[in-house]
Amino acid sequence: MSEHHSISDYAETYQKINGIKVSYDISSITMCTFSKSGKKQAIFREKKIPEEKLYFEIWSESKKEIAFDMTECKEHGKITKQDPFKCFEWSSDERFLLYTAEEKQPKSVSYFQDTSHSKRKGKGEEYAHREEWGEACVGDHHTVLSLLEITSGSIVVLPTHKIHHDISFGQAKWGPNDESIVFVGWEEFPYRLGVWACRNRKSALYSMDLKSKNIECITPGDNICVRSPRFSPDFDTLIYFENASGGPHFKGAKLKKYNWKTKENFTVVDLVENAPGNEFPGIYADYLPSRCWSEDRKHVYFSTLWRSRMAIVCVDINNGNIQEVDVGKDYGVSSILDVNYNMIIAEISAPNIEPCLIFGHWNESNKSAVEWRFLDSCAPVRHLDINWEIIRLVPEIPNKSYPNLDYDIIVISPKEMQKKCPLIIMPHGGPHSCLPARFLFRHIGFVKLGYTLCLINYRGSAGFGENSINSLPGNIGMQDVADVQQAALHVKNESRFDVGDVFIFGASHGGFIAAHLCGRHPDFYKAAVLMNPSIDICTKVVLLTFLIGKSLCNTYNWVECGFGENFDLTTIITPVHLRVFWEKSPARYVDNVYTPTLLLLGKNDRRVPISQGLKYYKLLKARKVPVQVYLYEDNHQLSKTPHDGDRFMQSILWFDKHLSL
Repeated sequence: MSEHHSISDYAETYQKINGIKVSYDISSITMCTFSKSGKKQAIFREKKIPEEKLYFEIWSESKKEIAFDMTECKEHGKITKQDPFKCFEWSSDERFLLYTAEEKQPKSVSYFQDTSHSKRKGKGEEYAHREEWGEACVGDHHTVLSLLEITSGSIVVLPTHKIHHDISFGQAKWGPNDESIVFVGWEEFPYRLGVWACRNRKSALYSMDLKSKNIECITPGDNICVRSPRFSPDFDTLIYFENASGGPHFKGAKLKKYNWKTKENFTVVDLVENAPGNEFPGIYADYLPSRCWSEDRKHVYFSTLWRSRMAIVCVDINNGNIQEVDVGKDYGVSSILDVNYNMIIAEISAPNIEPCLIFGHWNESNKSAVEWRFLDSCAPVRHLDINWEIIRLVPEIPNKSYPNLDYDIIVISPKEMQKKCPLIIMPHGGPHSCLPARFLFRHIGFVKLGYTLCLINYRGSAGFGENSINSLPGNIGMQDVADVQQAALHVKNESRFDVGDVFIFGASHGGFIAAHLCGRHPDFYKAAVLMNPSIDICTKVVLLTFLIGKSLCNTYNWVECGFGENFDLTTIITPVHLRVFWEKSPARYVDNVYTPTLLLLGKNDRRVPISQGLKYYKLLKARKVPVQVYLYEDNHQLSKTPHDGDRFMQSILWFDKHLSL
């Protein structure tokens, strides 16, 4: 049973229209989209039992009108359903669906199966290597844009190869009167690099006239990365995010606009180098909402990291003025879901408040002043036995090139603290990501079981300005490690927290930091949990060099070790590189480690090879350090529901096991 809600506004009053209950199975739905009128819904459904079947279903309110079997499509390969390539868009007249799929490949046969003299495509190609787009994009090789005509069921693959065959396409949107489309193209040459969690891959925005099939690039510049094209309601203006390609995997973005009539590009919101106090730090967002424009076509709304919070902002498209949309001081995260006419729907949460839906109506004279209401029975569930606060720290070891930076920690603790409460230190991965003050069940689980958590957004985290981002490359293993240890000491020495044993949990680059700290402060941490950690950059870089097309990418290691400016895709490893890689690796301190360590590893990790964790396991075991490993049939995130639950249980049991008596 699925329930949809429609919310209207009449004479500045809120009127609720009862949810429409639609009886269909939602467990096998991987994508869905509503037409502009809201009367039709398209669903992409994947059924795997008793055999794999793929369907497009067209629904009109509670009635399924038609289903298209897409399991064996002759026009293209598998349908793409993951970011950044996916798109699933109705035309405004509800005649067509626009979507992304893999280019159709000829069936490969052995020379010994086809002994004729024919030169058919695919002959002798059964063992040919095909590059992939990395973590979370396994099976994505070369994506194309396709149109499904609903009435006839005919499918047309758009001739995007006219630009260049070595480009993958996605994020397509219909243009004015459905006469054109705009879309993003990612360069595949000289070889593919991972795109998931990497907002720095070289790409451009294109426009195709559907009648003439003419294509033009509408974003000037060679070394840029673009994403999230969004048309204004009148189709006069197209906005999108843009940042430089290369360098850190996630960084601030510019908000750009393109005048559809004059074909001119403008910068609406530029990068912010430094943001003292609580000033706006720049845009740190993955994507714009599918609908983000105000009815008057003068403002756009989206969510962005703002230090250790996720905030909704309102941007004036004409002058670039930015205002935060307040949702209340109790909430640490506000994620915008949709904007329609003068209404906004968002999800809000905090470390002690479970996620809930709110909708709001903005004031016509002040677009950032929104009156919020809870949607139906979605009043927030508050955990009154839990406290949280954001603490700002000034680093003890300043960065000479980027002085005057600070960073945040988020402390989540039981309201009624026991004496000598155990503390878990949690640096985030990335390294250019952030742990905002949101609700997470595993965080609440740790606190409910008597632990205090310290989440650390060290220098280099997203949401603190470009100077913070740029301060970390070349300084990993030093600056980030120093910030985390300073934060741990600050909380431990703060009498109001009454800390006893200190533990550490780190995933990915957070595991890299945790392994460093266990080797450099072995008497400080009672036990450690490392999830898919980076341990030895030397062997990691060498291995990833031979896994291009399967790994996330190899550029992260070069950039973060300080070689970003002199690195390109022709660079080979020299002894100079290896020396720096080794000096920054936690493996160099393994002889100092005696911290009991639990390793949680994904067998299908394309970002940090599983060999990194297994190598650390052997190094510790050889030194008689208590160590245990759990292996999961999962990727870097270990996000499958059974694995997510098990890793929480294994972590809390490991920490409990090593508590002081």
